Amino acid sequence: MESEVQTTYPLVISIVTTVLCCLPLGVVGIVFAAMAMSKKSSGENAVAADYAKKAKLFSYIGIGLGVVSWIVVVAVNALAVGAAAAGAAAGSGGTP
Repeated sequence: MESEVQTTYPLVISIVTTVLCCLPLGVVGIVFAAMAMSKKSSGENAVAADYAKKAKLFSYIGIGLGVVSWIVVVAVNALAVGAAAAGAAAGSGGTP
């Protein structure tokens, strides 16, 4: 007897990825999760498990890219604020 294929979690994590992190990879994850649900309902558990695995993979990659992009944005903004503060401090010491 084959084990039950989990198809709800891949769909949920794909939706979260689409909304919060990376739209293109989240949509691909949603498509694979929907295909997994369809195959599971028709009794093709091996194919459903493969699609569910692909949905999770694309979602995790999207989450990773989203986290990395947020880190880059925060770092660039911190550097810009630091440079602006240094420029303002250097410019305020002269004569008017």
